[in-house]
Amino acid sequence: MKESVHLMGTDYIVQYDVVSDKLVVNEEHGYYHQIQGQLFLTKRSLCYLVIYVSNDMEYVEIPRNDSWASNIPKLIEFWDKQVMSSIIQ
Repeated sequence: MKESVHLMGTDYIVQYDVVSDKLVVNEEHGYYHQIQGQLFLTKRSLCYLVIYVSNDMEYVEIPRNDSWASNIPKLIEFWDKQVMSSIIQ
């Protein structure tokens, strides 16, 4: 698993960090932001991201990043302008 994740590069939600010998989360990936949004909306402090590749499975703990909360107004604006406006029509 570690070798295959290491080869994935920055396009994936997780990467293998050779120095720490651990899977690490790519905080620039879109899924990271989706997970953070879900953590805030559900008032959770931790997410377990499970990765299954071929015959192996790993998981990574993703804690809520409190500084990510600055994105909440953008989510509300998106909801109001895009989702609610299409429902009301």
